[in-house]
Amino acid sequence: MPIPAQNLDGEFESPPWRTFWVIAAAGLTLRLCLLWIVGDLDLQSDEANYVYLGIAWNHFGFYFDQHRYLWPPGYSWLMARSLNLFGENGMLAVKYLQVFASVSIGMTTMLLTVRLFGLRAARIAGWIWVAYLPLAAFTHVLWNETFFSALFLPGLYQILRLMQRGEDPRATWRVVVAGLCLAGSLYLKESPQFLVVVLALLLVPFAGGLLEGVRRATLLLLVVAACILPWGMRNLNVYGKFIPLGTSLGENAFQGLNQDYRNFDLIPIEKDRERRDIPATRTVTRHWFDYVEPILYRDLQARMDALRENVSTAMKASKDQVAAGGDADPRAGALQAQLLRNTTLQQRWLDQPPPKDPDSLVEFAGNVGW
Repeated sequence: MPIPAQNLDGEFESPPWRTFWVIAAAGLTLRLCLLWIVGDLDLQSDEANYVYLGIAWNHFGFYFDQHRYLWPPGYSWLMARSLNLFGENGMLAVKYLQVFASVSIGMTTMLLTVRLFGLRAARIAGWIWVAYLPLAAFTHVLWNETFFSALFLPGLYQILRLMQRGEDPRATWRVVVAGLCLAGSLYLKESPQFLVVVLALLLVPFAGGLLEGVRRATLLLLVVAACILPWGMRNLNVYGKFIPLGTSLGENAFQGLNQDYRNFDLIPIEKDRERRDIPATRTVTRHWFDYVEPILYRDLQARMDALRENVSTAMKASKDQVAAGGDADPRAGALQAQLLRNTTLQQRWLDQPPPKDPDSLVEFAGNVGW
């Protein structure tokens, strides 16, 4: 994509606002219909974590971390407020709010496309945003990507306008709006925090003068810093280390992204490959995976029976070997210890109480007098 040309006269194709609002309304209507069709979905992984963080924030009055990670507080705070206000409908309220916030994504996508590629491309981009169902699905799950994009893209659009227009009489206002939008998005996902510095530096050569460019870049950084500094100071007080927003790069980054890369979705596949004496996936140039059938409970019982038979055979052979004057087979002891450990774990799993009905957790979240 070419560097945006500087345009001191501000001569760009005027956005067809009526068309854009029609496209945005179509996308909003489709997403509302899809949300009504899918109904309630089971919470998956991070969704459940956000709900639990919101519940804890409501009832204990402080924000929990996540073992090795600290998620930015924006989405959890929103979840806490929604559960506090709407009780058992709090999660559904967040999803509706995400659907309406997605209009910001569609509108900003079209506005960015107008300035970069023209009106025809903007209309095409708008209808792609409407019809691309995987993108619409993000508004129906309790993930922070929708709110992040709804704030980050408008900030990026203001930066682009400043880069293209040069001597803009409303430059200060645009820089402040961009800073507020970018700071708000960082409270949802902290990973682009260094990109803010890059965007600030890009303002310098396109401002029509060095001093004006430095002023705009400095103002942008000051606005963002003023917004995120309170949370960074809170983290310094709680953890003894200044963390601007969070540390949520994830388990893969924690383990390393080079030769020791681990995708924890593939661990069951890796274990099955090891059991079959197949090379690990990281040794394969093109990643191909054998389909692994899920281990059902009856398969677990069959494996336990096979282990018991192996233990019995090994113990008998070991006793015969000792009776003949030889040494005991160490493999028999190892198998016996493995059987004992597996039996204990299996019994502990069977003795676990049934999980609570999710509705009880929601009722617990809505009980503000707890």
